[in-house]
Amino acid sequence: MRRRVGQLGLIIATALAVTGLFVFHGTAIADPSYSLSDPGRAAAAAAWSIGLLFVAYMAGLPDAVRTMRHAVGASFAAPAATVAVASLVQLAAGDALLPRFVVFASVLVMPVVNLMVTLPLVASRGRGVSTALVLASADQLADMARVTERGLPTMMRIADTLPLDPDDPTMADRLRAAVDEHEPNILVVADQLLDNHDLAHVAADLHAHGMRVRTLLSFYEDWFRLVPLSELAEVSLLFDIGEVHSPVYLRLKRLLDIASGITLGMALVVAVPFVALGNLVGNRGPLIYSQPRVGKQGELFRIHKLRTMVPRPEPKTIDHGASTTPWTTERDPRVTPFGQVLRKLHIDELPQAANILRGDLSLVGPRPEQPAYVAELSDVIPFYDYRHLVKPGLTGWAQINLGYTSDAEGAREKLQYEFYYLRNQSLPFDLRIVILTLRSLVALRKAR
Repeated sequence: MRRRVGQLGLIIATALAVTGLFVFHGTAIADPSYSLSDPGRAAAAAAWSIGLLFVAYMAGLPDAVRTMRHAVGASFAAPAATVAVASLVQLAAGDALLPRFVVFASVLVMPVVNLMVTLPLVASRGRGVSTALVLASADQLADMARVTERGLPTMMRIADTLPLDPDDPTMADRLRAAVDEHEPNILVVADQLLDNHDLAHVAADLHAHGMRVRTLLSFYEDWFRLVPLSELAEVSLLFDIGEVHSPVYLRLKRLLDIASGITLGMALVVAVPFVALGNLVGNRGPLIYSQPRVGKQGELFRIHKLRTMVPRPEPKTIDHGASTTPWTTERDPRVTPFGQVLRKLHIDELPQAANILRGDLSLVGPRPEQPAYVAELSDVIPFYDYRHLVKPGLTGWAQINLGYTSDAEGAREKLQYEFYYLRNQSLPFDLRIVILTLRSLVALRKAR
């Protein structure tokens, strides 16, 4: 809620500030004067507002900044960068697409607007924190420990965890004692524990007196944006998936894929001459690297990337039993120095524009894996094949939350985020993932 209020506040404040600048320019400076009732001027004001908001969001405003210093720096840097880009575009176009007064006045006005919205959010960090008491089995609490070791959401604190057994006759008494000690406002209870009548009665009484009661599954989804594998069963997988059950969403997503594929293709055309030159110096070998991957419904396809590793022979045919390379790690020694640059800037992913336009890949979805990895992981991770109900993606919810994983345990962790994506697949969620991916490209934060 805090994050959404801040984002809405920045949108409204930016729109009002830009409108004010356009109105002042149109009535006091422009000759002849004009008003925003002119559709062209209104469109220019909207476009400038969107540009300022987009760069501000990429800079972490208003909700991703953690300190006053970061807030001040981002508040000044974001409009300055926007104005610099707009000035270059107008210079190249040879035309003042936007009023110069509005563009340059934004450097003075927008830092004030950004700080007015952002500083109260930074100052309020830690206030209104929700405190949770968690009752679950020892195995379920071990799973939670693996998730929480990456950090808790900003407004969440886990006061205590109680490893309980459904047959423990002291569960109800232990719950009351823990509530008296920690005074939580959220009670999280594993489903199987509610089979105990006394515990269920105490939980219902606490709920009636104002405490929020959540199952483990809803707690994970609300706060960690993932679905724990410990809570999955065949019946819990009977949920609607946008790509499977909504033809309208499927068509809209394909339109988004085509637009993104064309955009990435244009970026690839620009990048290839520079990458080819870099290859001659520090990455000798083929420019493009292709590899078999598993797509929607288990169909195999070849994914294309700009090569970042030392050259090695690859299988000529796509086969479920084909040999595979070792797991890729974040600091993989097979990556060349020039390849490190391509990876850091994510330029190596640009050839996947062809996969997106061909329909093998979507812009957003679970990352596709090699056939041998899929065979290995399907044997050790329950329900792993369900990730293939949707088209794999260039980016995804697991990617922006976890990044690289280099073993089966990492794949298991990512699958929890992928199931959350399956349960919540929609066009707004896809667009949010795209925006968070762009934000992560400037290394500001991981999504939560």
